[in-house]
Amino acid sequence: MTLKDGKGTVGESVDDSIATARVKSALLTDPGDESFDIAVVASKGVVQLSGHVDNRAQIDRVIEIVRGVDGVQKVDNATTLKN
Repeated sequence: MTLKDGKGTVGESVDDSIATARVKSALLTDPGDESFDIAVVASKGVVQLSGHVDNRAQIDRVIEIVRGVDGVQKVDNATTLKN
């Protein structure tokens, strides 16, 4: 049985929520503790990042962290540098 919520199955929604939580946890527990100002949304293995960081090195670090999270298949980066 597959339940639909209009956008996908309930299972997909739960999986996306788990992936989002894992990514947020990985960013929060990073030893570099850069205090990232990043929003995370996961959908079917694709994680979209948005927000603001201080420099390109932080963007690179965020992407590296997210790619290392179990279940992440692709990272769409929409982060920007703070002015």
